Amino acid sequence: TLDSTSKEVTYGDSITLKASVTSGTPQTVTWKSSNTAVTTVKDGVVTAMGKGTAKITASLPNGRSAVCTIKVTTKKLPTSGCSYASTAQYTGSAIIPTVTVKDGSKVLRQNIDYRVIVTNNVKIGHANITISGMGNYYGSYTAGFDIIPAKQTIQKLETRYKGFFVDWAQKGSATGYDVEYSVNANMSGAVSKHLTASKPDTLTVSGLAGDKTYYVRVRSYTNVNGKVYYGAWSDIKSIKTANNDIT
Repeated sequence: TLDSTSKEVTYGDSITLKASVTSGTPQTVTWKSSNTAVTTVKDGVVTAMGKGTAKITASLPNGRSAVCTIKVTTKKLPTSGCSYASTAQYTGSAIIPTVTVKDGSKVLRQNIDYRVIVTNNVKIGHANITISGMGNYYGSYTAGFDIIPAKQTIQKLETRYKGFFVDWAQKGSATGYDVEYSVNANMSGAVSKHLTASKPDTLTVSGLAGDKTYYVRVRSYTNVNGKVYYGAWSDIKSIKTANNDIT
């Protein structure tokens, strides 16, 4: 006989069944599952492999046997093992982030163990993610990420008398731009110009030291309902100011 005739086990968990042999002679118990996609069994240890029902049979060499019916139920989708990028750059098209969900150390399979639905994911602002269990998992939870302006590009950087002229990529999604310049390549001590319009996408800086190298970078920003989303800075470019009027 077995210590139980029916059990309910959550997917991924294991239980141990105990067989009692009434014969005085020790006998070897053979274990078998009727559906290994639902349960596996070894030496009485039953592991839940997938939702459904299976029968575990313990047999003796003399032909006697006992059966326990195992019902495997779905597992709650873990919320602590989810990872995805917290920001994505604006492209003008719908952005679908790569979402990884883990159950402990096990990486779950998208569209088999869980599905992802993303909304509000075209314009700059906050996008919503809904992650829902499927297959052997149940439950859902929501998350999100920010869509930020695309990384800026300096298109032209020209010398001016004790200054410089900079032209960058005009972004239709931008509210404005930040321009920084510094005498240090690491941009420490940089002077910042905060431009509150998307046009023009150029700036002339004057009144600087002549015959000196300055380092310049630009970024876009967008104001959405009072929250400002900043894009990545452009690559830093350098320019040497003129010491004489070259106009």
